[in-house]
Amino acid sequence: MERNYLKDIIYGVCVGDALGVPVEFESRENLKKNPVKNMREGGIHEQGRGTWSDDSSLTLCLAESIIEGFDLQNLANKFIAWEQEGYWTAGGEVFDIGNTTRQSINNLKREMKPTQAGGKLEIDNGNGSLMRILPLVILIKDMNIEDRFNLVKEVSSITHAHSRSVLACFYYLEFALEIINGKDKFEIYENLKHNITNFCIRDEDLKKELIHFDRLLKGNIYELLEEDIKSGGYVIDTVEATFWSLLTTTNYEDAVIRAVNFGGDTDTTAAVTGGLASLLYEFKSIPKRWLNWLPKRNELNMLIHRYKKQQNTLLGKMTIIYKLTTIGDQGRVNANGSDSKVLFENLSHELDINLNLTNEDGVNSISLNFNYPKYPLQGFIECDFESDITSSNENFYFLFDAYDFSYIDENNVIISGTLAINKLDSEDVDCFDYELIINQDNCKKIIQNSTVGSVRPWIYEF
Repeated sequence: MERNYLKDIIYGVCVGDALGVPVEFESRENLKKNPVKNMREGGIHEQGRGTWSDDSSLTLCLAESIIEGFDLQNLANKFIAWEQEGYWTAGGEVFDIGNTTRQSINNLKREMKPTQAGGKLEIDNGNGSLMRILPLVILIKDMNIEDRFNLVKEVSSITHAHSRSVLACFYYLEFALEIINGKDKFEIYENLKHNITNFCIRDEDLKKELIHFDRLLKGNIYELLEEDIKSGGYVIDTVEATFWSLLTTTNYEDAVIRAVNFGGDTDTTAAVTGGLASLLYEFKSIPKRWLNWLPKRNELNMLIHRYKKQQNTLLGKMTIIYKLTTIGDQGRVNANGSDSKVLFENLSHELDINLNLTNEDGVNSISLNFNYPKYPLQGFIECDFESDITSSNENFYFLFDAYDFSYIDENNVIISGTLAINKLDSEDVDCFDYELIINQDNCKKIIQNSTVGSVRPWIYEF
C-alpha cells in the first residue's frame, strides 16, 4: 500500500504547532525550569489544549488547494478566507498573524497578483512562508530542480517574496523530498550542501543569500551547542532550529519537544520541525496522547483522504448498543459463552461517522468520536474499514467489523457490524453492535464503485 505522505505532513505540523501555542514567546530559561512534555492550555493566546495557530491553518489551505488542482489564485483566496472568516482555524478565530502575512493578505484583498503580494524587503524575512510550505513537496516531487524552485518561489511569494525566505523554503522542501526518496537524514544533509550551493551560484540574487545559510551548507549544524541556536521569528533562526532539533534526535517526540523548548516562536519552530519529523518517522511515530487533543480530526481526515484519489466521503449516523464482555483470554467475543456477561446498560446511543472510500490508491477508513453513556472509555477512533488489524488510541484497543450492507435505494444504505474494545492493560473485550445509516446522494453508486463494494457480492437490496 502506497504511503499517504499528506497524512504525515498534516498531523506532524498540527501537533507540533499545538504543542507550541500555549508557550509562544516564553523564554528558554523559563522552559528549562518547566519544560513542555505534553499538550497544555492557556498562554498568551488563552487557547485550549490542542489548538493550532496560523502555521497549521495556512498549511491546510495549501494542502487543500493542491488536492483541488493547484492554482495560485485559489490558494490566495483561501488565505483571505482564513484571515476574514477563520477558514481552517482550530476554533473559528484567527488569534495570531504575522505583520508581513497581514500586509500581504491586505494586498491580495486589493486584488494584487499573488506573486506580487508578498514582502520583498530584507525586513520581511520572517518565517511566515516556511511554516506553511511543506505540503508543496507532494506537488513538486516529480519535477526537475528548476521547476521545483520556481513553484516554491511562487508559493512563498504570496506572503514572503525576498530571496532569503524563498531559499529557506527551497532548502526545507529539498530535504523533505529526499526523505520521501528514502535517504538517511545525515546523507541528505551532506548532499544538500553541494546541491543547494551548486544551484544557487548560477543566480546572483540567490548567490548573495548563501552566506546566511553557512551554518547549514558549510558546517554541521548538529555539532553546535543548544545555546548557539536561536529561536525567534527570523526565517534563518527557524530553519536552523528545525534542523538542529531533527539531526540531534532520533524520533518525532524528541524532535518537537526539543524544538518547542527553545522558547520564543515556539509554535512555528515546532510546526516546521514536526512536519519534517513526521515525514521522516511516519504518522505512527506521533504520540497518541498528543493526537487525541487535536480538534476537527474528522475534517483533517476528510482532507487527507481526498488525496491519493480518496475523494468519496460518506457521512452517517451510527447507533451503537453495548452487548457483552468476554472475560479472560478467549481471543474473541463469544456471544454465547458462559464467561460472557453484560456490565453496562444496553442503551441505544448515536454517533456521527465519516466513511472514506477509494476505488484506486489509499485506504478505506472510518472515523468517529466514540463515547457511550456510563462507559469508562472514550476517544477518537480511526481505522481501516474492515481491517483484521487491531488499532488503538490513548485509551483502548479497538477492532471494527462490518458484516452486512443493505441498500434501501440509491441514496440510502444501512451497514451493520460490531465494534470490539478492550483496555490497554486488560484482556477483557467489550462488544458493541452497531447499525450505520448513510443518507447521501448517490451513496449506493459510491459504495459499489469502491473497493469495499467490489469485494462484497452478497450486498443486497430491499
